[in-house]
Amino acid sequence: MEVTAKAIVKMKLRKVGLLGTRFTMQSDFYPKALKKLGIDVISPEPADQQVIDDIVWKELTYYVLKEESKQKYLAVIENLKNAGAEGVILGCTEIPLLISQEDCDIPVFDTSYIHSIFVLEYAMKEDS
Repeated sequence: MEVTAKAIVKMKLRKVGLLGTRFTMQSDFYPKALKKLGIDVISPEPADQQVIDDIVWKELTYYVLKEESKQKYLAVIENLKNAGAEGVILGCTEIPLLISQEDCDIPVFDTSYIHSIFVLEYAMKEDS
């Protein structure tokens, strides 16, 4: 969460939406971690959380990619944007199979990508 938070801070955002499994969206670990840096995290409404969670578990984990599901995700992102989100965290490894930055007009934070880059940069550091 720290490297995701740093990416959000770098873009000077103060409020972001969170997509993930229902567990992730209902847990407080993202909001607590990001609040320390002055970033508010909002999750979708319960009905939207159910949609997001169902698509993750019933489709994306089986690499089933449906345009209809993508449109549902984009509608949820639009709802988050209307609630004040300036960006959205893709807090589940499968969601980027369906949603990317090209699909959204607000910044998208793909946590899998962010973590991969962090690990690569860490591994490539020369010892001082």
